[in-house]
Amino acid sequence: MFQFHKIPLRIFAGMLISCALHGAVAHAQTRSQAYGSSLDKMTFTAFVGADAGWSTYESKIAESNATGQTMRYSVGVNAGEKRTLGMTVRIADTNMDFSLNNNNVKTSWKDVSLNYRFWYFCPRAFASMSEMKVTRDGVTFVDLYGTGYGGSLGLHIPFIDRIIAHMDATLVKTPKAFDKNQKIVELGDRIEVDAGASIILIKEVLGVDIGYLYRTYKIKVEEETFVEKHSSPYVGLKVGIYF
Repeated sequence: MFQFHKIPLRIFAGMLISCALHGAVAHAQTRSQAYGSSLDKMTFTAFVGADAGWSTYESKIAESNATGQTMRYSVGVNAGEKRTLGMTVRIADTNMDFSLNNNNVKTSWKDVSLNYRFWYFCPRAFASMSEMKVTRDGVTFVDLYGTGYGGSLGLHIPFIDRIIAHMDATLVKTPKAFDKNQKIVELGDRIEVDAGASIILIKEVLGVDIGYLYRTYKIKVEEETFVEKHSSPYVGLKVGIYF
């Protein structure tokens, strides 16, 4: 079943939101108390967000290329006087149909990250869960899940008082991967580069994210190795609060 592990992460994300809202009620501050550098002021204490992209998928395992919509969802909290310590849950889902040969690839990357922001840099450490299901000629070719870890380094630069430009490079390793049909599988390093900007539309409440994401990884099924490439311009909204 492709929705493996999604319920636990949703529960965890709900716990994060609940804690953030509870803190907002118990320790609410006025908006004038959001102070510090422009980057500090534009960092929410708690937020939820979603973005959509029109993606190009170059898939060796599906034996074709395709374009289609992809989605990412995130929820996070930032702690400290200047909100420099953070925790984020992000889910990136793809369900791509390849019209040239009627194959299909579904992927879901679920990452829980801890980060610490200093100056303009933002390193992160990840725990990750991965899912991938490939259908070829109407038959399931592989249906895998795995767990892993990784890290990223981001550069976040504020412009004026409402725009943050960002560049994030991510590497996630998945040492344990299993196929539900008992095939021997390996999921190689997932490499992502995300560049774009966050624009505050309504101060301390609402922002919009725009950018470009590139992702690549390898998957080995029995004796065959496939290289997957995914690129996507995206746009999304982020709702946040300060307390």
